[in-house]
Amino acid sequence: MKALPFVLSVIATVVAVLALAATLSSRDGDVAELRARVAELERGARAAPAKPGAPGAAEGAERPRRTRRNRSPAPSDPPVEAEPVVPVVRPAVSPATAGDAAAGNATGSAQSFLTGWVRSFETQPKGSDFFRLAVEAYAPDLVADLRGYLADARQPPALRLWVAKILSAPRFSDDPYAIDALVDALQTSPTGDLAKAVIDGIAGGGGPRHAVRLEALVPTTTDTTARMALIKGVAATAGQHANAALLRLFGREQHEGVRAAIVASINPLDETSGLQLIRRAASDDHYPVRNRGAERLGVFRSDDARALLDEWLAWEKEHAVRARLSAARAQQDEIPSYDVRRVLGPPDVPTPGADHVNAWCPAQENAGTEWLELTYAKAVDATVVRVYEVYTGGAVARVDVRSPGGSWRVGWEGTSDLHGGGTFEARLSSPGVAVNAVRVTLDTGRHKGWHEIDAVELVGPDGSAFATDATASSTWGQ
Repeated sequence: MKALPFVLSVIATVVAVLALAATLSSRDGDVAELRARVAELERGARAAPAKPGAPGAAEGAERPRRTRRNRSPAPSDPPVEAEPVVPVVRPAVSPATAGDAAAGNATGSAQSFLTGWVRSFETQPKGSDFFRLAVEAYAPDLVADLRGYLADARQPPALRLWVAKILSAPRFSDDPYAIDALVDALQTSPTGDLAKAVIDGIAGGGGPRHAVRLEALVPTTTDTTARMALIKGVAATAGQHANAALLRLFGREQHEGVRAAIVASINPLDETSGLQLIRRAASDDHYPVRNRGAERLGVFRSDDARALLDEWLAWEKEHAVRARLSAARAQQDEIPSYDVRRVLGPPDVPTPGADHVNAWCPAQENAGTEWLELTYAKAVDATVVRVYEVYTGGAVARVDVRSPGGSWRVGWEGTSDLHGGGTFEARLSSPGVAVNAVRVTLDTGRHKGWHEIDAVELVGPDGSAFATDATASSTWGQ
């Protein structure tokens, strides 16, 4: 009988161990399920179109499309901040919600998961991996609460850093409320790892409205590294007006390293402000600033850009800067891959069915209406406009023509029967009239894929001609 208590104790211990093992097994299954759900959500959000081919790449080569949505850290990335444990400012929760969170109930509500995650930082510097994954899975339902934690400087740095990463995920790139939360966080934490994560998130999904707020923060930030990060954020979110913002920042900046970073961020889409900024850089007393200006001058190819380069070369004495200017001259003379000038002259893509850098390509895939306007050195009494389409055909929706000294008129409008790369012939409604300009309008949403054009030929009974000059609605990579 004396051994009975001992036997009962052993039995109780075995039962407890088995129960604990079952609980841990269940928790592992919950974590695996949550990881799978988060991964599935992120894969869907990252399903952005990919542009095949690369500058200088062989025909048919594949490359990842550079979009603003492919930078977000994976859900399993560890937080940067780890020590020490910082007291958590607890949220107000109902007893039932708090009970769910404390029990770690995998079937609890989104709010209970968030509460459990926040409270886990009281005892774990990195917080609970289980609850974090649950919060990531339910994040779209928790944006308002996450925004509050991110803006609250009293919260543990590791918690705020993870919230910044969650709100920077691709699924929130088009959510202005989430992006606003990231901008608000910079008011209380303008430097450090949190600021870097926040700025990366803003750059990935923000727009001109956010660029204005970032620009306002630059002169109030004393840390030079943080100012450089903010400047990159301004450049990424201001779009075609980025250079005007950079020009304003350059005029106020005292640190030569930051001025060099401003010049390095010049956007090739805005030549007017871009050349103004480069001219300011050219007269800067500090070599790194001039060096960056010389480097960026190559992205502009107009007569004004070439004239500025010649003017600068005439007085620049620094050997390294002169070398950069010479490289910029070579870049100005080079035709980039997919550039609109690739449509000039006869077709030179060997296999129309495959992507090729020798064809013009619009900036976005399946973005709707795009246009290509071409001029010809000699007029042709045209009956047909022949469009050499590459990779994905069938996008030609309208062809307008213009006679010397005349105005635009519709030459053809309809639906192309082309589905892959090949040659489409638009037979003009008024044939035999002299034409020296053509505008091809594309509906890139008709067929999924990248719609590229190798050449556009004017064809008449007495001969044909290829374009000698061209402009486009947009160009890939520019």
